[in-house]
Amino acid sequence: MDHSQTAEPTRRDFLYIATGAMGAVGLATSMWPFIDEMNPSADVLALSSIEVDLAPIQPGQSVTFTWRSHPLFVRRRTPAEIEAARAVPVSELLDLSARNANLPENAPATDDNRLTPKVAAAPGAPAMRKPEWLVLVGVCTHLGCTPQANTPADKQGAGPSTYDPKSGFERWLDARLPIIRFTQDHLLSYPTPRNLNVWWTFGGILTFFLVVQILTGVVLAMHYTPDASLAFNSVEHIMRDVNSGWLIRYLHSNGASMFFLAVYVHMFRGLYYGSYKAPREMIWILGVLLYVLMMATAFLGYTLPWGQMSFWAATVITNLFSAIPVVGEPIVQWLWGGFGVDNATLHRFFSLHYLLPFVIAGVVILHIWALHVPGNNNPLGIDVKGPQDTVPFHPYYTAKDTFYLVGFLILYAAIVFFAPEAIGTSVNNSPANPIVTPEEIVPEWYLLPFYAILRSIPNKLVGVLALFGAMMTLFFVPWLDWSKVRSARFRPVYKWFVWILLIDTVLLGYVGANPVDANLPNTSIPLVWMGRLATLYYFLHFYAVLPLVGRFERPNPLPDSIAAAGLSAAPHKTGSGA
Repeated sequence: MDHSQTAEPTRRDFLYIATGAMGAVGLATSMWPFIDEMNPSADVLALSSIEVDLAPIQPGQSVTFTWRSHPLFVRRRTPAEIEAARAVPVSELLDLSARNANLPENAPATDDNRLTPKVAAAPGAPAMRKPEWLVLVGVCTHLGCTPQANTPADKQGAGPSTYDPKSGFERWLDARLPIIRFTQDHLLSYPTPRNLNVWWTFGGILTFFLVVQILTGVVLAMHYTPDASLAFNSVEHIMRDVNSGWLIRYLHSNGASMFFLAVYVHMFRGLYYGSYKAPREMIWILGVLLYVLMMATAFLGYTLPWGQMSFWAATVITNLFSAIPVVGEPIVQWLWGGFGVDNATLHRFFSLHYLLPFVIAGVVILHIWALHVPGNNNPLGIDVKGPQDTVPFHPYYTAKDTFYLVGFLILYAAIVFFAPEAIGTSVNNSPANPIVTPEEIVPEWYLLPFYAILRSIPNKLVGVLALFGAMMTLFFVPWLDWSKVRSARFRPVYKWFVWILLIDTVLLGYVGANPVDANLPNTSIPLVWMGRLATLYYFLHFYAVLPLVGRFERPNPLPDSIAAAGLSAAPHKTGSGA
């Protein structure tokens, strides 16, 4: 019997184990300095606690110390200040922990009620509370350091947390990553005005279509080739050879149109109900930023098929920057990556088109975050007065939003399966030809109003300034409307101008979709003049109508609360008794 054959695997296993153990020890030894350097240094540990002599501080005197690189404000309160603080009901305290203590609304602000959680003390030991001392940590900016108090819970959109972990795992996770609490507080039980109508469902619809666009775009990018000589054929390959490629491409291309349709409804709803007014200015600004990013992303995606319209749209739009004096031509060459729209242009457009949807997703998170600070606006445009004015977001609005989302998806599916090319142009079904210019270069329908503004002004530089000015104007809407009333329901003059603005926008889109020398049907009126008048009104609406109507309009009386308005609008039932 050959013992060498049986002994060899044993020696080999020993070598494997020994080598692995030595490698693990070596890895741990080499990693230890990197792990140890993350521990707090002796200087940092020394700052974790400080000893302060409070004896010299007199009643009514405030002293500032430094703790963990932050200013620490210590005040010894006078007896009058202590009594005044105790007279404040718990419901009005600026202490979130006290607001979460499940105390009655009219509970007195005693030390036992105000300080939570209560500090456990040994039997017979003195209470670890000294009401004469007020201690606040300061927050420093470039303007200086000020004491920082907690934000009142009733000023935050979500209010006090209602999440109660049930299992040990939920408590463990909640202490380390409170994602379930976040979902519960900001999605499921989030207090939402009870009178939101169908126009408030488009925010959820937009979120759904953003996910659709990202998912279908990632799949298309797996088969697309961003090369000027191969791009058009790679799109045809997706349509003809990739399994369900035609469906994914039509979902993506028509999803962009549905995305913009929903965002236009969302924006006009905000204009009608005054959702841009204080304290929701940041929500509106982030929304307009999302709109601009969407237009940039849509334009970049429109160029990727590298058909005739794609190529010439890229040429025309990038050439707009050449109207800028001195630096215009260098900017255009920088965008092109050369002296014309070519392979380098397509590469960078594809890269940006892939990147921007994720930027949009990040801004959407900020948009929703900003929304949850003051809470939702509502059709009445009045603030929530109490729990009687709200309902939990789930199940009331999740069910409602899902219903209208399904209706919107039916329209989406009808376009994808029965008229997928109806919104686009057949010119783009031909490969890009730099020598042959299409008769009319027309962008997608959702960009037509701004295209009409650009084209209605003969001077190129002024037209470009008007184009970008029309977009930038939207950022300043919160400060252009001087009315104190939000909702157009109570503004008898303003609401008509909102509808005029909607008609004006549709008219601009119609003008932009037609040739520049076209006339109004059955008339000799040039459409370009209609475009100029519509452009003039667009700017007059924001810079003249909005502030003047807000200043001189006499709004109708507002209801006392959302619940009171609902009760007054409900039909009174009468019946006959025996």
